[in-house]
Amino acid sequence: MVQQVAAGVIKDADCVKEKRAKLEKEIAETEALIFATGLELSEARKSTAAAVGRSVTSLITSLGMEGSRLDISIYREKAEMQLNGVLDQTHSVPMCSATGSLVGEKSMCKLQKGGLDRVEFLLATGPNEVLRSIGSIASGGEMCRLLLAIKLSPLTRKSAKEQREHLKMKGIARESSQVGMISVFDELDSGVGGRIGTQIGEALRQLTKSGTQVICVTHLPQVAACGDLHLRVSKQIPFGLKDHASVLQCVEINVDTLNEEARIHEISSMLGLGNGQDSKEMAKCLLEATHSDETK
Repeated sequence: MVQQVAAGVIKDADCVKEKRAKLEKEIAETEALIFATGLELSEARKSTAAAVGRSVTSLITSLGMEGSRLDISIYREKAEMQLNGVLDQTHSVPMCSATGSLVGEKSMCKLQKGGLDRVEFLLATGPNEVLRSIGSIASGGEMCRLLLAIKLSPLTRKSAKEQREHLKMKGIARESSQVGMISVFDELDSGVGGRIGTQIGEALRQLTKSGTQVICVTHLPQVAACGDLHLRVSKQIPFGLKDHASVLQCVEINVDTLNEEARIHEISSMLGLGNGQDSKEMAKCLLEATHSDETK
């Protein structure tokens, strides 16, 4: 009886060892696949980063950020030893030089959520300024313009044929899913004048041609005139209320969709020209000029 029990225990132990060995092999194979894919993604990022940096730098210059430049830093974070003496989600990968060539040694590299790399966007706000992390240096308006430039960058780096193919594929995707990309911008016009406002508006219209729906909050008539639809947001406070809490409870926010005549009136008001006939004619000319490509 004892011998039978012992034989059963030995058999179960052998099965556990066999199962453990099988699982360890599967884990090793899966890890190897993950890190091989990570290396492939890393190389793709490095080969594209410089072109994206140049493209975005050119775009933000046209959007009122003259002298600024964007750089994309890509590096691998070395694994840190945990309290229990185990390296956290690491794998041995070849160490590379700045040019990407192998230098022979291998190092334990930490696996990030987005792969093996840490990607950081750096911005210099002037020709003689040092590069700093965007999050620590860019204002709200600059951040929005950077986002707009990053979204436009793929279009500027594609040939006309590639853009047509891209738009065609986007159209097929929208027909199948009925869900398109939506981008919301606020404070894009912060600290800029009418000339740069016109360039920002044109950039927003270019972004819509890629299949993206754009919603922009703006105070510049040059930007507002570029939209296909104009919504006016206004706030109404009841007269006679003195208590601050009562005022907050009774404030009304109105959103009006403007027809053609009302839009001319609003653009004229945004231009600060009053409501005379001459000012309305200028507003009408601004609207016609921004939408001239639709009539060609």
